[in-house]
Amino acid sequence: MTKLKILLVDDDRRQLEDWGELLHSNKHEVVFAHDGVEAVKKYDSSIDFVLTDYQMPDKGGIEVLCEIKEINPDARIWIHTQMKGDSFGHKKDEALMLGAEKFLHKNETASALVAAGIIR
Repeated sequence: MTKLKILLVDDDRRQLEDWGELLHSNKHEVVFAHDGVEAVKKYDSSIDFVLTDYQMPDKGGIEVLCEIKEINPDARIWIHTQMKGDSFGHKKDEALMLGAEKFLHKNETASALVAAGIIR
């Protein structure tokens, strides 16, 4: 497994801690951002992968996606959310169309990270 530098974005501190611990335990370097504004400020070319929450105050996951894609069109960005129902499908379509690599329910994120070879 290749060590990655991952920008982890969530306004829920507990979520940041839990995901950060999981990624650190898999030997990745994690850069934390507590909201979308901070995420865009912290993003640079050394970041290999971005995992961002969808719904955050001030700047959500879609805005983070768009702004980082302006900086680096090849950026690998996954958006995950607690959203359910019809809204999920519409937002997923929008995110993928705008360049997200994945749009997931948070319950699916760990298994997707395993499938992508990012964690074990």
